[in-house]
Amino acid sequence: TIPFNDKASQQNARLVFKTAITFINPLSLIEKMSTLPKISMRLEKMEGKNNNIIINDAYSLDETSLEIGLQFLKTEAKNKHKVLFIAPSSNFEFTNRILTTLNSDLVDEIVFIGTHHIESNHKTHSFKSIEDYKHNALRFENSALLFTGSRSQKIEQLIPDFLAKNHITKLNIDLSAIKHNLSYFRINLAPQTHILAMVKAQSYGGGIVEMAKFLEQQHINYFGVAYADEGATLVQNEITTPILVMNPEQDAFNTIIDNNLEPSIYSIDLLDKFISFLILKGIKRYPIHIKLDTGMHRLGFTKHQIDDLTNTLNSQPEVYVKSVFSHLAVADDLTEDEFTKHQINLFETLTEKIQNILGYDFIKHISNSIGVINYPNANFDMVRIGIGLYGLIEQISNQTQNALSFTTQISQIKTIIKSDSVGYGRAFVAEKDTTIAIIPVGYADGLRRALSQGKWDLIINGKHAPIIGNVCMDMCMVDISNVDCKVGDKVEIFGNHQSILKMAKQLNTIPYEIISSISSRVHRVYVEE
Repeated sequence: TIPFNDKASQQNARLVFKTAITFINPLSLIEKMSTLPKISMRLEKMEGKNNNIIINDAYSLDETSLEIGLQFLKTEAKNKHKVLFIAPSSNFEFTNRILTTLNSDLVDEIVFIGTHHIESNHKTHSFKSIEDYKHNALRFENSALLFTGSRSQKIEQLIPDFLAKNHITKLNIDLSAIKHNLSYFRINLAPQTHILAMVKAQSYGGGIVEMAKFLEQQHINYFGVAYADEGATLVQNEITTPILVMNPEQDAFNTIIDNNLEPSIYSIDLLDKFISFLILKGIKRYPIHIKLDTGMHRLGFTKHQIDDLTNTLNSQPEVYVKSVFSHLAVADDLTEDEFTKHQINLFETLTEKIQNILGYDFIKHISNSIGVINYPNANFDMVRIGIGLYGLIEQISNQTQNALSFTTQISQIKTIIKSDSVGYGRAFVAEKDTTIAIIPVGYADGLRRALSQGKWDLIINGKHAPIIGNVCMDMCMVDISNVDCKVGDKVEIFGNHQSILKMAKQLNTIPYEIISSISSRVHRVYVEE
C-alpha cells in the first residue's frame, strides 16, 4: 500500500522497495511504505502574456519526467488550451512513441523543436532549432504552455518571450514547502478538523489566485479573504471552495451575492442591513458567519449582545449561521497563557449559548496557525492557517520549511576609490578602494529603506554583501570587496540563507508586513520540487 496513483511514482516506489528489502526487515518496510511523502519534480509556474500560464520543466526529458509534467499541465490548465513545447536531443523513437500515444485530455497542441521528423495525432508545429522558432514565433492566448526538453537544447531560452513581466527581481514561492507545512499542521489536527486558508492581501504577497488554486488541490475546506473583491477574483478564476469574507462592506453586498461569498457578520447594524438586502432580493437561508469579540476588541459581538443577536437570527429566515468564530490575540505568547485561556473559555460559553438558542449546529473556529500548536484544545471544528503556510512562525521554524525567497541579479559592478561616496545623501563614503555591485531592487520592490547603511546583507554566491548607502526606490548598492561574483549572478535578499524572521527583527516588525509589501512588479515564480 503506497499513497501514489501515478505510474511514475509507483515505479519509483517499487525500485526503492526492491533495493531496501536487502537491508531492512520487509515487514517493517511494508508499514513504512504507506507513509512515503509525495514529491514531484522541479516545476516552475509563471504568469504569461495574453492570459497564458507558463510551466518550465526544461531540466530533463524522459518518460517519467514528461508524464509528471503533462499531468501538471492538465491540472493547472483547467479550461485553458494546453500546449506542449518539446525539444529532445536524441532518442527520437522514444519521442515519437510518446507523442503518438498522448491522450487528448493531456495536450491540445504540440510545438516540436528538432531536426527529426515526428508523428503525432495532435496539431503539431515543427521547427529545426530554437533560432528557427524565434524567427517564426507563434502567438498563444488563454493557454497553458509546458516547456520541456533535454538540457542541451536549452528550450528555456524561449520562456522570457512569453512572460508577462521581465523584471529580474522575483519572489519565489516553494509549493513543496507549503505542502510540507500544510501536512505539519494536519498532523497536529484531529482528522475531522477543517482548515480555512487565509489568502487575503494577495495571500500575504504570495499571489491570491495561484495560491488558492494550489491550496484547493490540497483539499482545503475554506478560504478566507478580507474584502468581497478578493473573493470575487477567486470565483472568477474558477475557485469553487467556499469563501469567507472577513470585512463585508455594505457597498459590496451585490458582489457577495453574485459570487456566492459568505460574509462575516460582526454587528447588529451590519446584520440588519444584510438581511434587508436579502429581503429585497427575495433570498432566504443565506449562509453567514458570526464574529465574536472575546478579547481582541476589533470587530465582533460582545457577550452582552448575544441575546439581541440570537433574537434577530431566530426571527429572520433570510440567513442561517454557517459558523461562529473569534480571534486569539496572543496565541504566540505563552506568558499570556491566562488571557488566551480566558478567550477560549468565553468562546466556548458563547457558542454553546448561541447553539442552544438557535437549535442547530454550526462550525466553530478561533485558532490561528500558532494556536494550533500552542492550544490544541481550541482547534474545535476548523482552524485558520495563514502565515504558517509559508513557514514563518519562529516557534515552529525547525519543523516547518521556509517557502519564500526574494531574489534578483547583479546589474553592474564597479570600483570606487577612497573618499568616493555612494547614493543619495552621500550616506556612504569609502574609507578605502571598494568594489561595489548595483542591485536592481529598492524600496518600491519591498526592500525597506530602513535596511540601508549596513543594516542588512544580501547573499551573493554564498557570501554576505552588506548594503552600503541608502536604499533607492528601484535599486541598492552592496559592498562585494570580499565576494567573487560577476554581472548577472543571483542575489538573495531573503530566503534560506537570510531569513525573513531575521529581517523582521531587524526592522522591529513582523513577517506579515514584509511579504505583504512586496510590490506587484516583482515577478512571482511558483516552484515545486
